[in-house]
Amino acid sequence: MRRNKPYSEDFFSSASSFARYVDGVLSSRPDGSNVDEIYFFHLGFALDKELFHRVMNFAASCNCQELIVSVRYGEILEPHLFVPLADSNLRTLRFRCATLETGFGSSAFSELRVLDLDECWLPCGSTADLDPFANFPCLENLTLCGCAMEDRRCCFKISGPRLVKLLIYELCCSKLEIFAPELKLFNIIDNAKSPILYKLTLPSLDHAIISVHNNSRVEKNKEEMKASCISLLQGLHNASSLNVHSKFLQEVLGVQYASGTPEN
Repeated sequence: MRRNKPYSEDFFSSASSFARYVDGVLSSRPDGSNVDEIYFFHLGFALDKELFHRVMNFAASCNCQELIVSVRYGEILEPHLFVPLADSNLRTLRFRCATLETGFGSSAFSELRVLDLDECWLPCGSTADLDPFANFPCLENLTLCGCAMEDRRCCFKISGPRLVKLLIYELCCSKLEIFAPELKLFNIIDNAKSPILYKLTLPSLDHAIISVHNNSRVEKNKEEMKASCISLLQGLHNASSLNVHSKFLQEVLGVQYASGTPEN
């Protein structure tokens, strides 16, 4: 939480002092008042889940539009913590350094438009595939930066019937499948952790920027990477503007066009 009040350097020296500060912020708001944005920046000690749950209740009661949560790296945020936000008017949600368990978003965020995950761990559950955003029917903008899956062998699926903007930076998983029929902008910027792009369904795509540098995987399995690149090109063939920054992908693109139109 953020409040314009001075405090000493050791004010947040313990979890209890932090809890007292948050309680003070919550109690200072008059009943029924609206708060557009809530910033919850946690410190180095273990997260007080009861305190966090109270903050979520407060966010729902004050008609919060944007919630930003930054916690200790790897802190687990269970789905039940967000139940107070079910059917709320929350439009923007940003997480940093959290571990999101299976069921995240299953009962909340029905009106969410923007989701930003920075250095978060994503669950796999009991199946080989994961589609963590299937329960976000209104999601329009999704950003994944430095995120990883608990089981990197899983196929990571992104389903967004109303998704129009998708930005991916260094997503650590083995395979990536995207279904976004309304997507207009797609950026994927990655390094040696680049996933295999298994299947892309992007019929409305306007602009794409692809910067993938996965030399180690290319050397280990060129045929697998070639198949991934062809799948990528198939998914991007409707884009009116395509910027490619990948030597291997450019080579595949050149071969495909040299032999005719890329496969559809």
